[in-house]
Amino acid sequence: STDLFENSRRTVAEFLGCRADDQVVFTRSTTDSLNLLAAAIPAGCQVFVYETEHHASLLPWRDAQVTYLNAPRTPAQAVESLERALADRDPYGPALVCVTGASNVTG
Repeated sequence: STDLFENSRRTVAEFLGCRADDQVVFTRSTTDSLNLLAAAIPAGCQVFVYETEHHASLLPWRDAQVTYLNAPRTPAQAVESLERALADRDPYGPALVCVTGASNVTG
């Protein structure tokens, strides 16, 4: 089974265009992945998240400095609001953008 996992990991990495030093991690769910990520980022990391995200995307950032972005009406507005928020952030501090590509909440 290890060979199957490692072959799958390589296939996913190739599909995503990962570099040799990138990591592909398999988890139980998106919620599990977000919680693992939240536990791994440094305290005080600035996280940008849209207020319309699923609760699993909103809740795990307890130790982070969270910026909630207003709900965009169009994809262009989403990009514009994120660009403005990123332009205002501390350029030397770590940052993470949490964005859902598809959701069982919003479609």
